[in-house]
Amino acid sequence: MSIKNFTKILEYKLIVLVILLIPLANYQVAIRNSGSKKEFKYKIFKNVIDSLIKMGVDSIFVISLINDNRTHFDERFAKINVISQPKLDFTKNFDDKAIWKIHKFIEKNYDVLQSVETRFNVPKEIVAIILWVESKFGDVVGKNHIPSVLLSMAAVANPEILENLLSLNSVNAEKEDSLYQIFYQRAKIKENFALNELYALFEIQKKGLMEIQNLYGSFSGAFGIPQFVPSSYLKYGYDGNLDGKVDLFNLVDAIYSVANFLHQNGWISGDTKSYYRTLYKYNKSQLYVESILYAYNKLKNYK
Repeated sequence: MSIKNFTKILEYKLIVLVILLIPLANYQVAIRNSGSKKEFKYKIFKNVIDSLIKMGVDSIFVISLINDNRTHFDERFAKINVISQPKLDFTKNFDDKAIWKIHKFIEKNYDVLQSVETRFNVPKEIVAIILWVESKFGDVVGKNHIPSVLLSMAAVANPEILENLLSLNSVNAEKEDSLYQIFYQRAKIKENFALNELYALFEIQKKGLMEIQNLYGSFSGAFGIPQFVPSSYLKYGYDGNLDGKVDLFNLVDAIYSVANFLHQNGWISGDTKSYYRTLYKYNKSQLYVESILYAYNKLKNYK
């Protein structure tokens, strides 16, 4: 056995030992098994822990993440992301009153919006529209514990958890059924997404950018005024106010970060096809893209 493999095994056993020593009272496990709560978060997140360590996440980070009292499994996150998958109607965001509010926001923040338009060649209206639809300019940023959202999403691909979740939501699907396979494939996609975002949280913590256990946001794992997932924060977050940190709950940083995202993903002024491609990368919904561009056209003609 190589020294590297031996070290990994030792790290894994240490995680198990530390978790088992934590009092049951500290656990906040929402999923139920035969009417009783799971005894340990370790049982819920065992596969996730294993996957994170294989990805190279530091064992100390994993221990602190799982052991923190704020971290918990919640079947609501799994249900929304795997079973129900609600289709949001973005068109409701752009009635006449909403367009007026976006217009007033542009007037109030004209200087900073104009500066990002000049720097990134992205229309100020597009940036403002995105901030409106994502969080109503920061009024609705979400109250869900981001590490718990991502851990819950990553855990649901475990067949035992998925079966329990389907049963709790009155979905009659056996392992052999095509219906079960549909949910399982969804769960695997979400698992891969969540593991990558958990790795991004590790990078954020390692770089000292923020305390990730204090991070709250949407049921899909996004946070801040522009609703970035952790990997997008790392890649596109921008220190717009030059205070030495990227804070997506700060309006100026949020404005610069959205413009930077669109610029880096190929927004080309005057190229309509690039608008569709770039906005789709922000939110993989055709309705989202069409709604943003609909609002953009309304704003350009607003008087």
